[in-house]
Amino acid sequence: MKCNPRGDESIDMLLSLNGLPIATVELKNQLTGQNVDDAIKQYKRRDPKLKLFQFKRRALVHFAVDPERVAMTTHLQGQDTSFLPCNRGYDGGAGNPMHPSGIRTAYLWEEVLQRDSLLDIIARFLHLERQENGRKKGSAALIFPRYHQLDCVRKLEAAAGARATPLTSMLN
Repeated sequence: MKCNPRGDESIDMLLSLNGLPIATVELKNQLTGQNVDDAIKQYKRRDPKLKLFQFKRRALVHFAVDPERVAMTTHLQGQDTSFLPCNRGYDGGAGNPMHPSGIRTAYLWEEVLQRDSLLDIIARFLHLERQENGRKKGSAALIFPRYHQLDCVRKLEAAAGARATPLTSMLN
């Protein structure tokens, strides 16, 4: 998808909801000799003033993805852009476990970006944090959950729901 009306720049994938951009994704692979670090560099070269990349106005999150790792940011700021890992974790450390498909990052589209999951994230997890004190008064940060945060909350909710005593049994 072309992202710059004045140039030939494009992004690999755009997820939208009723025409509103939600997420952009830059996909890299070994066949092209590129990885997630190349996707991050590509995002850092993007013009954050382009409509699609404007903070709090367009796409909510930007993912850099290769078959091994995922990184994300919610605020493109040129070379100052900070990306966070969005991996499942593997063997007590960073990275991702093997997946039956052979693509370790398959969880991203199977779990995180799947329609119901993405709608749940937008409705319940997305948070705009305003900075009253600190770096810049009046600045803000958009919080999009990383994989382990999302997974942990969903597992805690499921466990609490499984152990909860239904109100009807308490009344009988």
